[in-house]
This record gives sequence, structure tokens and C-alpha cells, in this order.
Amino acid sequence: MASNQRGGQANEAGSVYRRGVAGIISTHGLLSKGIAALGLPDAGPSPVSIAFETTDAVDDIVIELSNGTHVYMQAKRIYGDDSTFESAALQLTAMLDDLQEGDRLVVVSASAKGDVKELPEALRVQRADGVLKSTHQKALDALAKRAVLPRGSVRFERLCAVLYAWHVSADSSQDAGYQLGAALLDNTVVETPHGAAAFGALLARLHSDAGSASRSRTADWWTWLNDARLPLIGTPHGSAAQRLTAEHDALDGYRRRLAERKDVVEFALISDDP
Repeated sequence: MASNQRGGQANEAGSVYRRGVAGIISTHGLLSKGIAALGLPDAGPSPVSIAFETTDAVDDIVIELSNGTHVYMQAKRIYGDDSTFESAALQLTAMLDDLQEGDRLVVVSASAKGDVKELPEALRVQRADGVLKSTHQKALDALAKRAVLPRGSVRFERLCAVLYAWHVSADSSQDAGYQLGAALLDNTVVETPHGAAAFGALLARLHSDAGSASRSRTADWWTWLNDARLPLIGTPHGSAAQRLTAEHDALDGYRRRLAERKDVVEFALISDDP
């Protein structure tokens, strides 16, 4: 019984962590903004859907981007050069043969410790053909060991080319990721100072999704904010959220005008010409 209880608590903690990560992802999608930590430029491609617990080898979070490519995320709340990291590395390696051009692999965590702490920077420098520091070398050595791939092998180079390590957390309002999500939404998707409430509304709706096989899209994220009766900002030529708000406002305005005129008869339209 105690073992089952610990397992349930671990699953719940993992679900909460995945929910926070998904909240940050959906915020970028609402803003039509690329995720810089994943090597995506500010102008995009940006997230358009989030799926949890898919049938892919890397199944925790799968993001579809606006250009049709995908990001496959393995979420490990905290890892080091250990069995937790090894589990993620083996799943990431198993996914290599199924990737399409432009797809990315990600190991996402709240933090990493030991030799793998420098993995995000090590992978970035490796992709840029830069000079690797000793800490970078140790991080890549740990990755090679846990993925069971020789350093310098074609398959290891392929893994490094598509793999990103992202350290982020938005479990609670005290986390930097939560505060970032709220700040991004303020005065862009919702009026100031409703960014924190908007981010909280996203997390609340993502909570049940994060623990089960489910998918949500940009229109869903916008609907959750609208359902929360937050003051949304709309413009026809803005971000995804701003366009959806403008469309909603235009449709509401049209319906209002129809309702106001439902009992009005325009005699001028049926009068004889003078």
C-alpha cells in the first residue's frame, strides 16, 4: 500500500511538472512566439498544439509547431548523471529514426545536477561548432554513456544535432517559469495586470490533460482564457490570441446588431420609388 501511495504521489508530481511546462509552451503559442531555449527564433515557428502521453518513444509532451514540425519532450523533474537521465537518453535515442526533417528532441527538467548540469549549453556549442569547455565535454560524455553511443559516432552526432536540454519550471507562482509566463501574457494577450491570472487559468485547464493522453490546440488555450472572463486584447493583425479575440469581438458585434434589429421593419426598402 505504501509503495502504491508513493507511486501515486510521484505520478501526481510529474503531472504537475508537465502541466507547468505545457503552460509555458501554450503561452508561446498564444503569442505566435518561438521558444528560444529550443533554438526557435522569436518570429517562430511557434506551438500550435500540445499532446500528452502519446504512443511515440518520447511521449511525455509532443508539440506541433506552426511549420508542421514536431518537438518531442521527455520530462524528468530533476536528473543527474544517473538512471533517471539514462531512461530519458535511451528514449530520446530510440526516437531518432522516426524524426522528420526539422523535428526536435528535448529533455526538459526543473534542474539538473552534476556533470549534466551544463548539457543545454554543451549542446548549443556543439551545434554551433564552437569550442567546448571541460564542463561541456563532461556533459556530452555523460550523454554518450547514458545513451550507449560512442562519442564521435554518426548516431551520437545525429542525436546532438536534434537534442535540446531545457531547464524550466512553472509548478507554482514562485517559479521563474510561472513568472515568465505571466509577464509574457501581460499587455499582449490580456490587459495588465491580468497576466498571472491568465497563466493560472491555463495551468488549471492543463492539469487534467497532463496526466492522461490528451491534445489541445491554440483555439482551446484561447477559449480557456475567454471562459475565465479575462480582459482579452484583440487586433486582426496581431498574434494568434489577438486574432482570435478580434474575430470573437467582430462576431459578437454582428450578433448584437442583429439582435437589436430583429423587430425593426425598414419601410424604406419596400416603398415606391418617387
